[in-house]
Amino acid sequence: MKDLRTSWTVPKRQPPTSQQQAVVDGMLDGHHNACIAYAGSGKTATGVEVAHVLNAPGYLMLFNRAARMDASPRMPGNVSAITGHALAFQHVIEPSKRYQEKLAGTLDPDDGQPLNATAIARSLYLNNRSDPDIPAVSQLATAILKTIEAFQISADPAPDPDHVPDTVMPLHLRQPENADAAGAFEARIADHAKAMWKKMISERSPAPINHDSYLKIFQLRQQDLHASLWILDEYQDTNPVVDALVNQQSGQKLWIGDPYQAIHAWRGAINALQSPIDDGVKTHYLNDSFRFNHQIAGMATLLLRSLGEEVPVRGQPRGLQPVNTRENNTIICRTNLTILFRAGELLLRNMPVYVDGGIPWATFQRLNSALALYEGRLEDVKVGLLKQLGSWNALVDFAGSPGATPDTLTMVQMVERYRSHLPLLMEGLQNKLPWKNPGKPGQTTLLTAHRSKGRQFLQVELDEDLALPPSLISKLVNRAPLNTAEREAVHVLYVALTRAELGILLPRGIKENFRQLNEAFSRPDDTPGTFVAETVIKPSEGVEKAIRAARTEEFIRTHRRTDG
Repeated sequence: MKDLRTSWTVPKRQPPTSQQQAVVDGMLDGHHNACIAYAGSGKTATGVEVAHVLNAPGYLMLFNRAARMDASPRMPGNVSAITGHALAFQHVIEPSKRYQEKLAGTLDPDDGQPLNATAIARSLYLNNRSDPDIPAVSQLATAILKTIEAFQISADPAPDPDHVPDTVMPLHLRQPENADAAGAFEARIADHAKAMWKKMISERSPAPINHDSYLKIFQLRQQDLHASLWILDEYQDTNPVVDALVNQQSGQKLWIGDPYQAIHAWRGAINALQSPIDDGVKTHYLNDSFRFNHQIAGMATLLLRSLGEEVPVRGQPRGLQPVNTRENNTIICRTNLTILFRAGELLLRNMPVYVDGGIPWATFQRLNSALALYEGRLEDVKVGLLKQLGSWNALVDFAGSPGATPDTLTMVQMVERYRSHLPLLMEGLQNKLPWKNPGKPGQTTLLTAHRSKGRQFLQVELDEDLALPPSLISKLVNRAPLNTAEREAVHVLYVALTRAELGILLPRGIKENFRQLNEAFSRPDDTPGTFVAETVIKPSEGVEKAIRAARTEEFIRTHRRTDG
């Protein structure tokens, strides 16, 4: 049978750099290795090189389908580029017609019942007396669903109270004086989740499953696939269930990742790369970036030094070009609410705009519920947390508390700014924003830092919502311990900063961040050469074209004759 990977052009393997070769040599010794690979340093190319040189049957485990499609044609025939879900699908879903039926609703709601709150309420026969603290069936079923979701990405053998998210707990139980009642609530929700999970894993029960369900089922089977080689990409953002699955496998392992690009803790991911490093596995660095220049590398190094890292980021020895906002450029934001705000401003100015990935329906729902709360229409508040807060003043107070999400204050500001005009703004966005990238001249593309990960753009503007707050800068400067959210905020800024190939535009707040970080973390022996890559590559065709265009525009501007 023809190998389908030969039916399209396979990118040519480039000779490995000295840093990449060190990783290959480490794997040739037959031991496990770890690799800390900074942004744009060619980590996938390193994994491909290892696979070809070792020539051992195995897997390249990747973060998502897009990365899998990119890497697959470059791999040797005996190494499969695959995601954890795809691997589990092969072993759990494909052999079982009953599991295929249970998954059908997730794949297409027309073919069956998906796993959602409605399915849980039906499967467990919930009613308004099922829990003393949550009389609403839909709210109770949602709490059970969120608990199952947390369990499915964990390494644990069964649902337990630790899997009950704080966000599903009624507000009155979140007070310290109600700790005992909160514990009892979590135990009840966990018992419901156990009952539902028992139905989900039973091939005799019609209870539906989703994609995380079959991954969890596969991990709980503790099956060793006896592959000789495991190359594990993006391991700084791995769910515990995948890490547990990998740890069950025999065979030589190469863990690759960038601990400073760990930005998915909010959905249960962990920096699993740290575990083998702590165990003493030989660790290599890829700190030469082929994406951005030495100036961006210098700024990225300040962020990493603020987190205790000693190895600098190094970039290419080319100059930054000014960002021309009249040309195609990319704006990276932290939250979808900020994207909605920026997109609305651009549309009001009749500027071509595209939102990469679209604006989630939940973002519009949150804004509509917040507006209803502002106007006192409590019956129209559909978001559980806002409904529990019960008033606009309570939401304003909550927005300034540690428990609020980073965009809660943005939501408050948008409602207070637009008020009754907000529905028209949202309707305009829903009607005017294109679903597919039209690629218009002068177009602005908006996306979140999370969505930008693994990608690069010629011209990048960072939004003010990525700036680190003064309290966090103070902690960094004084080497104070950070909580998970604070550390991830630094990581998100690092990810956004390192997307730019040619030019980057920083807002005032981020410029001030770097001024303070430079005062605290620059070193007397730092020179421009400190941040220049050892391996210099020829710029891509797109970068060269943009540089030529910028030079031409500068020449015309300098020599243009003016009247007067």
